[in-house]
Amino acid sequence: MTESLSFCPGCGAPIQDQHEDRPGFIPPHLRLREGVVCRRCFQMRHYGQGGKAPIADVHMQKLLDAAAAPCTGIVVVLDASDLSASAAILPLAYTLGKPLVIVVNKLDLLHRWIGASGVASWLRRHVGVANAPVRVLSALHLDDARALGREIPALFHGASSSSAGATEARYLVLGKPNVGKSTLLAAWTGDERITRSPLPGTTVGELVVPAPEGPVFVDFPGFRLETPWLSLLCPSCLRAQVPLKRFTRRTFILREGSSLLWGGVFWVRFHQGKGRPWIRVVAFAPDDVFLHLTKAGREQELLDRHAGSLWPSLCRSCWDTLRPRMKETRPFQADGPSSNEANWALNFGDDLAFPGLGWLTSTQGEGIFHIVAPEGVLPEIRPTVFRPDFRRRSFPKRFFGGRKPGLSRFRLR
Repeated sequence: MTESLSFCPGCGAPIQDQHEDRPGFIPPHLRLREGVVCRRCFQMRHYGQGGKAPIADVHMQKLLDAAAAPCTGIVVVLDASDLSASAAILPLAYTLGKPLVIVVNKLDLLHRWIGASGVASWLRRHVGVANAPVRVLSALHLDDARALGREIPALFHGASSSSAGATEARYLVLGKPNVGKSTLLAAWTGDERITRSPLPGTTVGELVVPAPEGPVFVDFPGFRLETPWLSLLCPSCLRAQVPLKRFTRRTFILREGSSLLWGGVFWVRFHQGKGRPWIRVVAFAPDDVFLHLTKAGREQELLDRHAGSLWPSLCRSCWDTLRPRMKETRPFQADGPSSNEANWALNFGDDLAFPGLGWLTSTQGEGIFHIVAPEGVLPEIRPTVFRPDFRRRSFPKRFFGGRKPGLSRFRLR
């Protein structure tokens, strides 16, 4: 990386020495040291701490065209555990008029249930990726990540001649926060100064990083798009919503009038079944997101009592911030409001997905749900990413005394 004293090489923030709590702060006596990063990046790397630095999408949109102009192509990074929500960046990427390569990261979170070919197939069937090359991997597998970095110029073969004024292969890396852009970039370029953190919004400025032998990559800050509510959470609660090791899978029997509390952030009420008063669902969620079955109407009471203890992924302060913003979410209707617009119908073969937080899929039965969530949480009904293998137990056999889980074994609390 060409050394620049005007931007932090870890997060891209402009260097400043006036505000210690903001990105880019470097004490004056450290400025001239080789490879120095700002205090926020240092704390993230060595102590797992760091303040939020959300950037408004409107502000980034103004910078995006200028960042894309000298680039010969765009690498769009998606999240395998949040496919449909992270793919919301694709329409924006297509407007830039550059060739695309689509990289799906974090396959390690779902590899027990679906492989790379399954993820790529789902994208081609249900998301408008046109003829763009699709590669699926986990950035934690360094050999795979480095091999992809070497392959990228070949994937963009012929694109450099179509960009007027470009003197070298230059690729813009675009995606939502926390899809792993910085981790991939570090693997592709070998630059260890790039800050990687589970805190969404680590990169706050444009990072220009050349590979040792190859192209120049431009890491652009992530667009929040459908998850603006994340900016309301404190750094600790933000990290808790991000899967670090794996996604968990749990099976529930939901009766009419029961609710599933999802990490203390929102809840899903089973309103009415189709042909039966219950539904068997499988919930997939980040490993630290706590799921709890209870009676409809008791959700706020439980959160008021247990936020920060029973649900450690949401502290008391964050719950106090979210509580006045809780309301029933309504599916988007192209034909305008209707009397049933608060109903979410989960049919067999579909997922009820929550951006950044996981999804529900039915393994037996169909029904109508109501979702109560902070304003800005935009669930969606999508074609299922994969059908859970119901032969694999979600609970230890000893938990059920040797019997398969039945309706009588689930009690609401």
